[in-house]
Amino acid sequence: MEAAAHPIARRHVGRGALASSITVAGLGAAAVDATYFTVKALVAGASPVGVLRAIAGFWLGKAAAADGLESPVIGAATHVGLAMVMAAGFVLLQPRLKGLRGPALLVGPAYGVGLYVVMYFIVLPLRWPGRFPSFDGWATLGDVLVHAAVGLAIVRLARRGSARAHDEGRPGAD
Repeated sequence: MEAAAHPIARRHVGRGALASSITVAGLGAAAVDATYFTVKALVAGASPVGVLRAIAGFWLGKAAAADGLESPVIGAATHVGLAMVMAAGFVLLQPRLKGLRGPALLVGPAYGVGLYVVMYFIVLPLRWPGRFPSFDGWATLGDVLVHAAVGLAIVRLARRGSARAHDEGRPGAD
């Protein structure tokens, strides 16, 4: 009897595949968003490290502006951690919500816009009330569009990972 055919082995493969799907989708989402904020910062004549310091400001407040590597590292970890939570949300909700099982080109951007709403109308206002939500024309449109792209990356990468895991879990599949 193959190990993959045993119920306990299948359960472990399933958990590993679930974690793998979340990780790959989360890293992909973080990369899409980091590309956006890096280009946006460079076009504005600023440093992407400043963006990471601003992200760290969620935890550190004004101390995040201090020189050194601590703030950018905390900002990067926070950025990736949030992307992982966003990916985990999709991976865990998709089997339970029929609306998340449609075509990736529709579900992904819709999920991403939902993420934008959560970030800009709930998460950021909790930390910086009065500063968020805010609307700044083209910048806001860019933020919404990049969240749509983040959602698409999450959906495509998570589904690719779950399809691969499904194939690996079949008896006789190598």
